[in-house]
Amino acid sequence: MKETKMKDLLSDVRNAVASEYDRAATKFGATHNSRHEAYAILREEFEETEDSIKQLSDGITLFWERLKGDCPTEEYLEMLQDMKYQAEHAAGEFIQVAAMAHKAMLTEMADKREGLVEK
Repeated sequence: MKETKMKDLLSDVRNAVASEYDRAATKFGATHNSRHEAYAILREEFEETEDSIKQLSDGITLFWERLKGDCPTEEYLEMLQDMKYQAEHAAGEFIQVAAMAHKAMLTEMADKREGLVEK
């Protein structure tokens, strides 16, 4: 049962990646201009993902510290809401990384077809 749920979730993620690629392709073009550009964009998106993960990690640490101190319900719920937001934001950043990796793959395949890359 758990495996089926993960398969369903990954299917949803793949759909989100495809949608993000379509959005970015419409705005910035279907392919990258070079491998270097692909790297730079992937690096930038990944760094944004790392920032989101760091914020979530800091939030979880603070949550634990406050939880040990028997924090009030209002503060408890506020911290949970913040962690939910940070996790969703990190997931969105990861989807952007996957979409840009997809774009880089499409670029490489197009360049190979056109004889622009030898390997």
